Amino acid sequence: MNKQNSGYLKVACFIGLFIIISFLSFNPFFSLKIGNAVPVMSVAAVVTVAFYYGEWWGFTAGILSGIFADAVTSGSYCFNAVMLLLVGLCSGILLRKYLNRNIFSALTLSGVANGIYFLISGMFFLANNGAFQGAEYLLLHSLPSAVYSALFIIPFYFIGKLIKKI
Repeated sequence: MNKQNSGYLKVACFIGLFIIISFLSFNPFFSLKIGNAVPVMSVAAVVTVAFYYGEWWGFTAGILSGIFADAVTSGSYCFNAVMLLLVGLCSGILLRKYLNRNIFSALTLSGVANGIYFLISGMFFLANNGAFQGAEYLLLHSLPSAVYSALFIIPFYFIGKLIKKI
């Protein structure tokens, strides 16, 4: 019974983490933007859930945070839900089959996931809007945003480690 209550507490802690991330990401009064780099902390948080609990928990965290992100973002057309569920699922599978469970694997996985997320989002929204400066947008906006977002795995890794010890 104590183990079951601990599981509920872990889920509650991660739900609280995602609520804080959503508040920081979509708050119009407080921005984490640095220059052209706008972080998407949900990608690193989904990678963290998949890192500690496997692909199906990563899938669930990805779809739920993606649905919320699509609900508050205009014109995303379910893009975040699909991308974040794929990030959670693929991260969990890669960690289970190929990668070690250490900080370097988490950094690598977060960097690759953020790079793919911003590359596909840049291509999706540029193709959707018909912009001609695609390479300039990808280099000046998407690349700094991907690097900045990937660095959020460091605090999330240690927060996830603390939650795992509960």
